This record gives sequence, C-alpha cells and structure tokens, in this order.
Amino acid sequence: MGASVRTGRMPRTPELKLKSSRLWMLALAVGVGCGPAKGGPPAKAPRAGVVKEEIALLKREYGWKEGECNRTAEDVVDMQRRCSETRWPECVSAAVMYHSGCGVAQDVALAESLYQRSCDFGSALGCVLVAITTQDTERSIVLLEKPCAQGNSEACGPLGVKLFNRGREADVARARDLLDKACRNDEFQYCATLGELIVKWDIEPSFEATRSLLDHACGAQDTESCHVLATALEEGSLGTVDFQRAAELNWTSCRQFNHLPSCNSLGYMHVFGRGVKTDPLAGAQLFYEVCSRGYGPACYGMGEATERGWGGPANPSKALPFYDRGCELGSEYGCMRAQQLRAAGNGVVAPAEN
Repeated sequence: MGASVRTGRMPRTPELKLKSSRLWMLALAVGVGCGPAKGGPPAKAPRAGVVKEEIALLKREYGWKEGECNRTAEDVVDMQRRCSETRWPECVSAAVMYHSGCGVAQDVALAESLYQRSCDFGSALGCVLVAITTQDTERSIVLLEKPCAQGNSEACGPLGVKLFNRGREADVARARDLLDKACRNDEFQYCATLGELIVKWDIEPSFEATRSLLDHACGAQDTESCHVLATALEEGSLGTVDFQRAAELNWTSCRQFNHLPSCNSLGYMHVFGRGVKTDPLAGAQLFYEVCSRGYGPACYGMGEATERGWGGPANPSKALPFYDRGCELGSEYGCMRAQQLRAAGNGVVAPAEN
C-alpha cells in the first residue's frame, strides 16, 4: 500500500456517513406528507415483513410521498395513538413525522421508540429504521440481521456499515461482501464505506475493483465516493497514485456539488502542490471559506495556515482561535493543537511533520 500523506485532515467517520447518506427511507422521511384522513384506514392488519411491500403499502394507503409535509400535530398524535399490532403502519408513519419534525417538534428518541414498536409488531421496515436511528451498534446489528437474512436488501447495506463501524477483523469479510453487493446494485451511498473498508484493512486484491466501483459511484454524483477515491489516489492507498485526477475530483465535488470535505482536501493540494500549482494562499482561502461554513477540519487547516505562514506571515497566537473553532466543530486535531499552543504560552511549537 502507498505511503500515507499526513495533511491534518480528520478521517471521515463511517457512522456519520450512514446518518448523512441518501438512505432511501431517511430521505423519504424529510418533508413527507403521510397519514390517512381522520379516523385512519380499516383496522385489518396489512402485510408486514417485506420492506418493499411495506413501503408500497404506506404509499398506497397512507399517502406517503416525497417533497411535502402536510401533517398537523393533531394528525401525528392521532397516528401515534392508533399505533398497535393491527395498525403497525401508524407506528412507522408517526415515527417518521417525529424523526423529520413534520407537523410536530423533532423528537428522535420518540421516533426510535415508535420504530421499535412497529418492529416488535413484525414490520421489517420498522426494524431497519430503528437500527439506523439508534446509536447502539450492537443493537443495530441484531435488528438488521433478520431482515437482511430474509432478503430485504434495504437492511443489508446498513448492516455492512454497522459491521464496519464495529471495527472487528472477524467482521471484515462479511461487511465487505454486503457493501460490495449494495454498491454493485447502484446503492451508491455504500460505495464510499466499501472503499474505506478496503483501505483500512489493506485488502490489496480488491484495490482495482474498488477503484472502479468508486469511480462509477462518483460518476453518479455520489460525492462521498468521489472524496474517498480522490483521497486514495492522493495517498496511494488503493494501489495507484494520481495527484492530477485526485485534484480534479476534489475540485468538481467542491465547486460543483458543494462538498466541504473535498474543498478542504483541495486546499491541502494547493498548499503542497499536488495535482495543482503550488499556491498556499489559495489553500488558505479555501480553509477560511469552508471553516466559516462550519466544517471543523477546515478550521484546523486555517489554523495550520496561520501558524505556518501559508499565504501570509506565520502567527501562532492568531492560529489559536481557528484551532479552538475546529475543536468546537469536532476536529480532534484542532483540540490537540490548541492544547499544545496553550501549553507553550502561545509560542511557536515545532509543527508536526507532514
């Protein structure tokens, strides 16, 4: 595997990726108009246990559709009250409303409990949604195992992510197979995590195929896949180094699709002249722009630029606020560097090697 290049960037967290990906159901949960007219449908229990059929039922009989939210608080509370074994769709519908804040204040904990009730009533969809929502990795894996084994592909991709998140070498082969299958089925939100798994565990026989899958997903405008591929090409972690292609991918994801991690990566490529003309000032400008939009690693980058003099005079004391801001936004490097500077009385501390 190629040598890793330290650029101060925080590694992307797969757990966060799962939450921010375009998972079919969570995307539907935002701005959904759902729920039948007052009084609800007949109490006869609809078929449960097959995710695709459950979604079709919810669309057909409960008015689920994307792009609008026409539920009131009264509607949502009524759905919640009707939630029962014979009306499990009411549990799911109310949960989606609470999860997305449609008609009611957002309440993820309540949504999780309602998803769990629908799961207990036999809804495979409910099991998948509670597994995605909960922060308990072990619980998620248990919940996803059954629907995935039953052929609900919507559960298998998330299961692969959760197995990867658990970080056990014994899970690697299975997680790889699940993510690979999902990615090949054009569920592009799983391709980036597949790439991360192959890199993390240095599975060299899969390097070429993974590059190809990431490239395909990137071509479908999955910016996370573009970013993972760009990073791999910059660092050689999938067997090939191509600075120019990495820079092109980062530029497109940043400038055309507003992907902040790619903007941050492009900033470092400008600083070090990888695939683009060396221009530390351009890199610092990118860090400043992306930091101001709330991306912690870019605040760390701006701190580095200020401390080391990328595009201007070096000034460690003026770097400190950027490191602090990065720390507030979740940059571990920002926290660490701010602590180091304070320990040195804001004086110059030998910077970490690249």
